[in-house]
Amino acid sequence: MKPVLVTIPISHYCEKARWALDRAGIAYDEEAHPPFFHMGATLGGGGRSTPQLRLEHRTLADSRDIVRWAEAQTPTGLLPADRALRSAIEAFEKRCDDSLGPAVRRYAYFHLLDRMPLLMPMFTRGVSAPERLALRLLSPLVPFAMRKALRIDPKSAARSRAKIDEVLDEVDAMLADGRPYLFGDAFSLADLTFAALGAPLVTPSEHPIRMPTEDEAPDALARDLAAVRARPAGQFILRLYARERARAA
Repeated sequence: MKPVLVTIPISHYCEKARWALDRAGIAYDEEAHPPFFHMGATLGGGGRSTPQLRLEHRTLADSRDIVRWAEAQTPTGLLPADRALRSAIEAFEKRCDDSLGPAVRRYAYFHLLDRMPLLMPMFTRGVSAPERLALRLLSPLVPFAMRKALRIDPKSAARSRAKIDEVLDEVDAMLADGRPYLFGDAFSLADLTFAALGAPLVTPSEHPIRMPTEDEAPDALARDLAAVRARPAGQFILRLYARERARAA
């Protein structure tokens, strides 16, 4: 049985899992659903969130577990054997998963939920025709529902922007010594996680989902996209997508 990756197409956690599977050369089918519609597909897998990876006898319900399963099938060096280095990489992964990921999601949706024509292609890439139609019919309700579900308002968006800057500042400092990757001389899970979860901040052209460009984004978001792209952490994400993501696709 070929694994099935259940996703919300634009989800950056789904992109983290997708990238790990692609890097490992694992053939899988992607079952994409728009936000809220995904719940009907994920409840049987042990939760309501995506990504989930359906295997023959079990379902992995978290991007961290999916990455580790993929690495166990085809080791690619994402998690080194050295215990101290692996511990540092996993600690950074957790920081990104727990802080950067939710902050990027909330901040991006704060700016984009009033621009449903920009979001619809990202929500509907690869989804079934009935779900695509249903989403279009319900699209006037989506912004309200997502703001409530994710607790999005100006204050939470400002807090999220501050959390994003904390992680970007940390990565800028790490890169200041000229290192090619965050931990050592090899691409690791730390790099993959940071790049995947930070991708909406720089919209790399190699991303599987086309995201709004600076010209298309609302003015405030466009200014932030330009600012993040200009700093070392943003340039680092763009390099990783050009070099590592393109190679894994």
